[in-house]
Amino acid sequence: AMSLKTNVWVDEEYFKGQGLYFFGQAFLNGHPVQDNEVFRFSQMIFESEERPDIDGLFTIVKCFDDKIGVYVSDPGFYPIFHTQLKEEFFISSVSAKLDFRGIDSTNLAYLKYYGFVPGDNTIYSNVFSFPCGRRCIVEQGAISYDWDRNSYAVSKNQILNMDQLTIKAGLKSAIDKAFDQLV
Repeated sequence: AMSLKTNVWVDEEYFKGQGLYFFGQAFLNGHPVQDNEVFRFSQMIFESEERPDIDGLFTIVKCFDDKIGVYVSDPGFYPIFHTQLKEEFFISSVSAKLDFRGIDSTNLAYLKYYGFVPGDNTIYSNVFSFPCGRRCIVEQGAISYDWDRNSYAVSKNQILNMDQLTIKAGLKSAIDKAFDQLV
């Protein structure tokens, strides 16, 4: 695995100070997290061993001196995206800001015919979303995960392990079925 030198958080204009990005509504132990509690809330998420009793629809990103912590609540209404380019690892709340390589035609076809892109993929080449319901730490370009959850989504690794012929056959079948329903 390539060890990257730089973590880059693209959306600095959205920080709430103290290297912290928070969007949405979070609940801790059933109580809403207020604006003046967000920093303490971020410490509970990124510095505790056990998963706190958190709920809501929110995203939180915390920049430390040598790493970045990301948590996207389940079901992921406010995603955070990442990509790497040479020795830099980029993170943003807007996938289009990370579009350095253009559109991925396979993932665009998924979006067009199924209405979603499976797993952690996006319509952009080599741009992925962080998984929902898991605490993610980015350190020197490597992502570590914990607080695993059961997921019905197809994982990125499952998609990458499928050969192109299997993907194309599945897409052709879906397109044929959709066309037959239209005719």
